[in-house]
Amino acid sequence: GGGGARGALGGEVGCVVLVSNLPADGRVKPDHLFNLFGCYGNVLRVKVLFKKQSTALIQFQTPTGAQLARRFLNRTELHGTQLDVRASKHQSVALPKEEDSDAAAFNKDFASSKLHRFKQGLTNNLKNIYGPTRVLHVSNVSLETKESQLIELFRPYGVVGFEWLKKMTEKRMAFVAL
Repeated sequence: GGGGARGALGGEVGCVVLVSNLPADGRVKPDHLFNLFGCYGNVLRVKVLFKKQSTALIQFQTPTGAQLARRFLNRTELHGTQLDVRASKHQSVALPKEEDSDAAAFNKDFASSKLHRFKQGLTNNLKNIYGPTRVLHVSNVSLETKESQLIELFRPYGVVGFEWLKKMTEKRMAFVAL
């Protein structure tokens, strides 16, 4: 960036990221971006640009969340396109006026969401934060569930591997590679 302040993870300090190269067919909604980007920090607002639906602004609660999202999601493939995630010049994401109902579907305020992953907004445990992978961690699986049932459940997504985790309790966990 242009000589702005730098954060602990490297990169510009700011809470807003600009995401471009989203699929332009309108299938990516604010809720989807909240779920994906919320893995890196608490997302406060999402704005998919009404006139350019392949671009979105995402405001995090902290600059660390924005930095982690840039670090782990830039160049990640989403529905066949490679995301471009960079620092935004905006300090916050403005939502449209209530009377603009067309644009309202592309904007959402998540500030009071109960789905935030980070207590007090702090992304404390950086060593446990990674980029997306093709391995799904499935938990809370009943002891009666067979491997073949889980494979069949995930077959539409292209299962290429399966492994039970060794720890046995009244519920089990597994890794499913897609």
